[in-house]
Amino acid sequence: IPAGGGRAPAEPVGAARYGAMDVPSNYFNLGWYSLGPVPGDAGDAVFDGHVGTPDKPLVFSKLSTIKPGDRITVVLADGTQRYFAVTSLKSWPWWAHPYGLFQPDGPARLTLITCSGTYDDKKFSYPERLVVEARYLGHG
Repeated sequence: IPAGGGRAPAEPVGAARYGAMDVPSNYFNLGWYSLGPVPGDAGDAVFDGHVGTPDKPLVFSKLSTIKPGDRITVVLADGTQRYFAVTSLKSWPWWAHPYGLFQPDGPARLTLITCSGTYDDKKFSYPERLVVEARYLGHG
């Protein structure tokens, strides 16, 4: 993600005990929701990543700087590349999400999720989630 902070490997994740998408175990990786589609296939391919704290930035610390139209490249395990263009970004309360998130069918798209809002150092958490959506442009 050139405009949003570079690159990182992805690890497959599923659902946590409480039903939400799990997070990557390695703080420097992205988590790919492996119960959903592969990026570029029909449906919503979802990745999450840690934003870190104000003094310890992690993989998605600059994701909020991305803008509609910015390009994202996903490199699959076989080396093929899938290209996406950002269509929107919005912060949601941690318990809410946009319509179509995790959709298993329909047009291919990509969603990136990280924490946002003001870091609460007493709870060690953020009150919101930044959701970046992107449309599929093709592969190479």
